[in-house]
Amino acid sequence: MGWVMYKTHKGLNTYENESLAPKDAFEVLKYIKNKFGKRLKSGKEFWDIVTDDIYNDLIIDGIKINLGFDNWSGVFIMAWDERGNELVKEIAEMIQRDKFLL
Repeated sequence: MGWVMYKTHKGLNTYENESLAPKDAFEVLKYIKNKFGKRLKSGKEFWDIVTDDIYNDLIIDGIKINLGFDNWSGVFIMAWDERGNELVKEIAEMIQRDKFLL
């Protein structure tokens, strides 16, 4: 199905690709680190793992977003709050432009 942008019930952007595997979340993290460079202030090398879900909080330009994988969404990039909506949109546009993991 590829990457799709959704809105959560709280109005937050979540960009998801349900056809990707858990290992692909690590590739997305590397991609984001490469693209954002010094703008990225956080992105742990170790991921939080809760049952079948993995996730990593990222802080870019002082804005927190969440990157992870779960069985329902596949790989996702989700705004933590309203400030993250534009950042998730920016990442989505980069992924589409670069045809990354489409």
